[in-house]
Amino acid sequence: MNKVASRIIGVVAVVLSLGSAAYGIYWFSAGRIKHGLLFAAIFVVLLLFGIIALRAKGKPAAVEQK
Repeated sequence: MNKVASRIIGVVAVVLSLGSAAYGIYWFSAGRIKHGLLFAAIFVVLLLFGIIALRAKGKPAAVEQK
């Protein structure tokens, strides 16, 4: 996967993780602890995936071959 695609996927994963965190906080405040813990776990997994994807060193988009 090239570097640009990896960064796009990483940004999308981080944004989705923030949405998951907000949804988890909602369920915690509503008193549904198990649902809140589920979305907290999803938040952690997506955030880690996003950080790894953002820092990936893929092939450059345009590679010259001689």
